[in-house]
Amino acid sequence: MEDTDYQPNSTAQYCFPGNSESCRRVVRTGPGNLLLYVFLSCVSVCTVVLNLLVIISISHFKQLHTPTNLLVLSLSVADLLVGLVVMPVKTMQLFDSCWYFGKLVCSISEIVIGILVLASLYNLVFIAIDRTQFSALAMEQERPREQEQKRPRKQEQERPRKQEQERPRKQEQERPRKQEQEWPREQEQEWPREQE
Repeated sequence: MEDTDYQPNSTAQYCFPGNSESCRRVVRTGPGNLLLYVFLSCVSVCTVVLNLLVIISISHFKQLHTPTNLLVLSLSVADLLVGLVVMPVKTMQLFDSCWYFGKLVCSISEIVIGILVLASLYNLVFIAIDRTQFSALAMEQERPREQEQKRPRKQEQERPRKQEQERPRKQEQERPRKQEQEWPREQEQEWPREQE
């Protein structure tokens, strides 16, 4: 009796046809699976292209060299590597259950996939912390502004009182100035008379 189980949309074979002890190969076929593979391949390509665009933009323009954008650049590099390494490998494993690259590459690929996914997640956490600190600083800077806006209202109420008090003082200060300005004119008029 053959050792085959019925699975819809799949055909059972061995990964290595000459070796009956190898893993069973399950190739998923059908229009739904084909559509899924095309979609995942497009997502992988878009991930690579768009992250390259972000990397080139931040690297090229000097105005974008800020600490926050350096975190975004780091996230883009991590996501670029996810799009180049993780997505194709996982899509291939979804399409075909066999691993053809050997045990060493299998264990290394799992470690690399884990590191890349963690790097992407840690970058997101660092960006969230940076944005939280930025918004906290912005709120602290807004508080004095709000207080300054409230103060002028009080000052506006106090201004008429101060102006009323300052008017007599200004008038007193202006009187001697007027007298000082008139005094040289009187002397000028008298001076030529003395010479005659």
